[in-house]
Amino acid sequence: MAEQIGLRMARAYPDEIQRVREWFQKLEEVLEDDYNSDADYGQWLREHYHEVQNSYERILFGYETMFDNACDPLLGYLDFKPEIKAKIARKE
Repeated sequence: MAEQIGLRMARAYPDEIQRVREWFQKLEEVLEDDYNSDADYGQWLREHYHEVQNSYERILFGYETMFDNACDPLLGYLDFKPEIKAKIARKE
């Protein structure tokens, strides 16, 4: 019987990823403004956190899931685990 390999989780869509990216860019701009106080930062977060509240978790969890299940943890870049690469090579 052939070994089955599976991986499944909720997907983050491109518009969701872009929204989170833009949110963090805005946050960087706010943090770089020397005239903002801690209270200003807190106010900004209270006003804008809802924009990324669930999305950033799905993106990070998706990355962790893919990395933990499919990527070689010994590398400094993303590539398949050796056993996955070997199975792909046998099918080609």
